[in-house]
Amino acid sequence: MTYRFYITIGSSQVEVHPLNFLKTSIQYTIDDDVIFYRRKFNGTLRFIGDDYDILYMVEQIDRCTELILTIEQRDSGAATWHEYWVGYFSTTDGNFDLDNCFFEVTPKPYDDYKIFDEKGDDEFNLFSVAAAPAQNTNTTVFDRGRWLMDLIRYIANEISTGITVQSYFFELDTSYITNTDNVYRYVTIFQKSDVKRPASSNPATVAKISFNELMHILRQYNVWWKIIDDTLVVEHYDYFTSFAGMDLRTQSLSLRSNKYSYIKDKMPKYEKFSHMEAGNVNFLRGVISYDDGCVNNDPKSNSIEYANRVTTDLDFITESVANTDGGNISDEGFVLLASYLEDATYWIYFGTAFDSDISTYNHVHSWSYMLRMLHLHNRVVMNGYINGVAYDFISARKTKLQNINAVVCYEDNFDPEEYITTELGEEWFDGEKGYVREASLKPTGEMSLSLLYGPDKNTDVVLPEPPKVIHIIYTSDTIWFEFSEVNVYDSIFYVWINDATCQTINIPAGTQFYTTGLNDTAPPIAFNFNDPSLTGWNFILNDGEGIVYADPGDCGVAPVVPDIPDTPTSFNASQAGDCDPVVLTWDAMADAMFYRIYRYPNPSGGSGYGIIKTVFTNTWSDTLSGLVDGQLFFYRVYACNIAGCSDHATTSITTSCP
Repeated sequence: MTYRFYITIGSSQVEVHPLNFLKTSIQYTIDDDVIFYRRKFNGTLRFIGDDYDILYMVEQIDRCTELILTIEQRDSGAATWHEYWVGYFSTTDGNFDLDNCFFEVTPKPYDDYKIFDEKGDDEFNLFSVAAAPAQNTNTTVFDRGRWLMDLIRYIANEISTGITVQSYFFELDTSYITNTDNVYRYVTIFQKSDVKRPASSNPATVAKISFNELMHILRQYNVWWKIIDDTLVVEHYDYFTSFAGMDLRTQSLSLRSNKYSYIKDKMPKYEKFSHMEAGNVNFLRGVISYDDGCVNNDPKSNSIEYANRVTTDLDFITESVANTDGGNISDEGFVLLASYLEDATYWIYFGTAFDSDISTYNHVHSWSYMLRMLHLHNRVVMNGYINGVAYDFISARKTKLQNINAVVCYEDNFDPEEYITTELGEEWFDGEKGYVREASLKPTGEMSLSLLYGPDKNTDVVLPEPPKVIHIIYTSDTIWFEFSEVNVYDSIFYVWINDATCQTINIPAGTQFYTTGLNDTAPPIAFNFNDPSLTGWNFILNDGEGIVYADPGDCGVAPVVPDIPDTPTSFNASQAGDCDPVVLTWDAMADAMFYRIYRYPNPSGGSGYGIIKTVFTNTWSDTLSGLVDGQLFFYRVYACNIAGCSDHATTSITTSCP
């Protein structure tokens, strides 16, 4: 193989002839706590003669000048060249030997991540971002926050001007992780003092945060980042998938290498998660643990911890501030709030998680909730415990390690993100594929690989369902209903007021926050929940006081259950243009309260159809993540009400996204 080398200094480029190149290699590495690979240079290049003179001249004029090194490789059997690797260095990065007139240096990668290396810890002011709309509870308005996605885009563009940011996780109406309404669609970030004192006359004006800290905060959602085609992609761990790469069973150099070991430092017995402060059990430190002999059981090293400068227990903040001693909530750090949009108003989620039956605002930001909804992926082994409760996990880290050699040519298009087929995986591990942990490519074309193996994704795991909560608040003349999730049926409440007035309140399907007036002075008040649509809901009155129930015969009559709707007709899928969402339409059906839409391939990765949305109108747009040209999708739609769902109608489409 033939190589040539160029150094670019300002606007000038000169060809150089470094020594030691055949002793070097290109390392494909993936650092801790990231999911992207870097192509790093391993070894040193020595410059002598005229090359040394040029570099020594640069040293005398401006030793901090950035020098770009381009290495080109000649194409096999042709007189053309392709780029092999690009790096950079300054003379301060290397060593001069003035007696023997040479300069040695290890160049650094000149890639999409370079600028984030340099500016990742630069701090930016949260308040440089435009304010988000007010986030509301029934008693308090928080109007000094910023949209989380606006902050991500602002900091990314301050670091790399014009970079595009993609996050289906934070921006789609439907979560591709839970296949339900996306509770993180509207996340705001606040400087904490503005949540402690939301009506203060002197709000915060400075709150510094860096890109690296922001990405660390996003890890609470199991969200990671990488750069793909000049786009900063910020997505859940499960979004990033691998495709088939090389098959090393065709190379004699790779055969009879069936040895492996375990990476025990990646197998802790305990994974612990915490925020700055919390009071409710659901928000206190979460623990994922493993009762498995394979994990690291050494008490000196068997735990890893994740913590950040964030508080999410909103009730704990407000209650602590209300204490006469001022509470124990610091002004430092940030608060993340999640809200939903109802009639042009953003309401902070209210509900109950899994480890305590106490309902709170912002419960979707509790560890109890996030660990079960978002962290069943990338665990140590496939079975374990979340806060002491047994769970099957969706995916586990690859921890079986094999070292193997191969010959890799430019034409092989080696990509470390693709999985590799090996003799070890096929014959000894029941078809498991090897995933690159590290690879080292020599100029001769010989590559040493460290491959990881482990169980594939568990598609049979069903996410646990959080408790369903209806929060009812009333004053002397007004009553509010807050649903922890959208109600899928018309919900009818019969309210006794002063043991005299029976008022019927009908809340339409598809509602999450509803308010109306009372027909009489409120206290005392009692409820009759004989509407079957309310089965399975937990009722919380005001700040948790007990609900008084009326005799069913005294107030209201349970609604008549309608017939199951007919199967939807005229079901159609279309795209307005290339790469646009798939628009689904069908005829509205009599007695239908909502419609359930399924798609194949299953968006969760399982076999068969998977539910992607519950809607309350007869049209919906499927914003597919990672859409490529020529994909065939099948859809089903069911018309449903409290009596059940119809048979399904089916349609299909081959997507266009050249």
